[in-house]
Amino acid sequence: MEQAVKEIESLKKGEKFYDFCIDDAIFHICKAQEILKAAETDPEYWYNQQRDAATMFVQVLPFLVASNCLKKAENHQ
Repeated sequence: MEQAVKEIESLKKGEKFYDFCIDDAIFHICKAQEILKAAETDPEYWYNQQRDAATMFVQVLPFLVASNCLKKAENHQ
């Protein structure tokens, strides 16, 4: 996997948006590697962690949206 990341890294052109896409692809490859490792070592722990994170995000999302709306309203006054 490290060799694949190095090869993808070598595709960078020094262009902001293109290189961002390359970095994003590398991030997701590393994340996939982390998930595959978790599948081998403790998949139940990974599942529970992801479920808990998603649950927390769903609970916090309405407050984030409301906060963003209030911020926009303040900027328009």
